[in-house]
Amino acid sequence: EVTLPFRLLNNHIFIDVMVDGKGPFPFFVDTGGHDILTPSPASALGLKPEGATISGGAGEKTQLSGYTKVHTLRMGAATMSDQTVLILDMSPIAVEGFQPGGMIGFEMLQRFVVRIDYGASTLTLIDPARFDPQVAGTPVPFKFYEHMPQVTGHFAGIPARFNIDTGSRAGVTLATPYVRAHRLRERAQQSVIATDGWGVGGPSRSQVMRASSLEMGGITVPDVVAGLNLQHKGVYSDANFDGNVGSGFLKRFVVTFDYGHQVMYLKSLAHSGADTGSFDRSGMWINLGSDGYDVMDVASDSPAAEAGLTVADVITHFDGRGTDELSLADARKLLRVTPAGTQMTLTVRRGVTTRKVKLVLRDLIPADAPPLGPRVSQAEAPGPFTADGHDAATLKTEVAASHA
Repeated sequence: EVTLPFRLLNNHIFIDVMVDGKGPFPFFVDTGGHDILTPSPASALGLKPEGATISGGAGEKTQLSGYTKVHTLRMGAATMSDQTVLILDMSPIAVEGFQPGGMIGFEMLQRFVVRIDYGASTLTLIDPARFDPQVAGTPVPFKFYEHMPQVTGHFAGIPARFNIDTGSRAGVTLATPYVRAHRLRERAQQSVIATDGWGVGGPSRSQVMRASSLEMGGITVPDVVAGLNLQHKGVYSDANFDGNVGSGFLKRFVVTFDYGHQVMYLKSLAHSGADTGSFDRSGMWINLGSDGYDVMDVASDSPAAEAGLTVADVITHFDGRGTDELSLADARKLLRVTPAGTQMTLTVRRGVTTRKVKLVLRDLIPADAPPLGPRVSQAEAPGPFTADGHDAATLKTEVAASHA
């Protein structure tokens, strides 16, 4: 096995990857993605796309992309050879705050057992023949929806199929067909409509609220922040899954993926990030601009709206700190972890006018807000499945035997 450090930026996992001996380049680790190079490193490496295909993601728009061949992708002491990769601008500098080199996903995960330790910020690639499941945590079986791990569980007591997607920055996002079927919007007692993600295809908007719990594989996490997606195009319009579980939720655990046996393992962390289970307290979405943070969305009746901020404003400083001192990822995190009631002084430019703005942070979905729970008492849904139909109670023994 080999262990690599990673950086968790915008709730995205980035590892250093050498491409054809050059780099390193920062790559997303995405259980829901394939191997991708962004145009900038592809151009620097002299790689040109061949053919054309349409790619989509969290947003409603699509992008045109093509394929190329790389001789080696090296992650520490692990190397994958002769890989076909997509050339796609899946997350521009404005969205991440820096230039991602690409994405590494299914092609890596199908070759190794992959352990993501959100507490230690390490990713370990393990020879499947030498993997010991007994120390990995609670086994959660999954099936593949295309190339995405999909598990069964419950959202607020309602049976659900969850895609496990480390490429998502959110905690859990519910797909539009599932939201409609269970009338979740009408049942949410306190919520805010806001941009809660930005990926291939542009922004993703949701009605963000708190739910009583999310359960999968017998592990229940209470009081979770969830987004009820509002879009009618893009990935969240798909009726073949009910919810998407991202790093915002998974960072409570050490998560191990064994694609060969179709099992995910969860081991709870004693302490997760300070922003785990929180939501932005300003009510705005910011991207990186040429000389500040561009305001891309402002939620109604939010602190940002009350401070007079609007789309197209440029925030040049947070309490005196500009983009040279405060990265985009840190600025977004600051708006999640700074306590409610805190007043920030923003320097804001609108057109040719610059002014000081007082932003008083507030919980848009307070921790004591009534969470969405089961509508009625429901019979227990069938337990988590395994490849041969056995129940979860016997899974750990069976998995150990299959590895032995």
